[in-house]
Amino acid sequence: MLFRSEATFARCVVLQLSLFTGSLSAQPHAAHRVELGRRHQPAASGHTRTLPLLRINEVVTDPQQDWDDSAGGNGSPFDAVPGNGAISATDEWVELFNAGDTPVDLTESSGWTIEFVDTTPEILNFANPGSAVRLVFSQGGNPSFFQSGEYLVIGNPPGNLNNDVYLILKNSGGEIVDDVELGDDAEGDGAGDGAPDGGAGGGDATSAADEAIARLPNGHDTDDDVADFVQQPATIGATNAGEVCVTFDFPVSGGAWYLISLPVIPAAAQVSALFPTAVTAFEWVYAAQSYQLADTLAPAKAYWLLMAEPATVEVCGQALETYTKSYAATGWDLIGATLQPAPVTDAPAGSIAAMFGWQAAGQSYEMIDPLQTEPTHGYWILVSQAPSSVTVGPAGGGSARRSSRN
Repeated sequence: MLFRSEATFARCVVLQLSLFTGSLSAQPHAAHRVELGRRHQPAASGHTRTLPLLRINEVVTDPQQDWDDSAGGNGSPFDAVPGNGAISATDEWVELFNAGDTPVDLTESSGWTIEFVDTTPEILNFANPGSAVRLVFSQGGNPSFFQSGEYLVIGNPPGNLNNDVYLILKNSGGEIVDDVELGDDAEGDGAGDGAPDGGAGGGDATSAADEAIARLPNGHDTDDDVADFVQQPATIGATNAGEVCVTFDFPVSGGAWYLISLPVIPAAAQVSALFPTAVTAFEWVYAAQSYQLADTLAPAKAYWLLMAEPATVEVCGQALETYTKSYAATGWDLIGATLQPAPVTDAPAGSIAAMFGWQAAGQSYEMIDPLQTEPTHGYWILVSQAPSSVTVGPAGGGSARRSSRN
């Protein structure tokens, strides 16, 4: 179903959406480890061979969030939107980053491996990772085509990771490409040199604020784990940038509804903490195709926020660079934006039949074509095919589909 105007859009969703008639109401207008790269081995000829610049970039051994989406979430485990189910060892993950200029085939010959050395050692072979392991590529890559600049999240790696663990990434020839030690001497080379601080804690976490051991700067390797890694909030499938801040501008006098999203992942997610002067907030429940009150906000989603007076609000957190949502059924959904303007890519192409944004000044909709998001904004999309997926941000060399709706 294609929509050629905002008026047509409004007529087609009259049972779900109704524009304001002038006064504000309490409902929205719609009803409804880590020692890295030290052992690069010479080739048999005696000449040093350049190995691919793959880095063990981030490790979570003590998860504080439901990364495997055991309940809730957005149907895409081990992405920036965790679920709200029980937290267990299946939520552990390791992130690799291709810091080189060329793609890498992790399945070549007998396959690349990553070893997890702790009290119960395990080895993962990328040519045959096993059905329980989740490999999530940030730009649409795959084990035989790990793209330059891409992140690979290894979700639920084999065994249960100790907080003190030594990780060794090897190519198919058995050469060490990168290695990382977390905590107190899992590598066996003496104490005091394991990430993040040379102490015995390793990956031990107390909350989402210190859940991950991450390279900072992102992908940076000086062969000193303590210098190269910090303990910080998880930035799964994205750069390990420090905290960034974005500004939300609510300019309408007399109050208005705003369709907003979080392009950062804040430490506190409560509406009252992020937007203390907001009257109320609503979220869209896709499965039910209806609204419910929102007390907390999550990235990759959009929310209706009612502000009674003009305000400017700064929200800080880890950058959201890309995400993917999966759909098992058709329907309307509210999606969020990333830190940078980003294309929206649907798979299969044509799955998004319409996309609309919201103009707060006029309290009215606008058609979005080509499909593109802007930071802090939220958007309606109509998912007309299922199963399907929608990616906001880079999508493996693809580009956003420019629709034919003119």
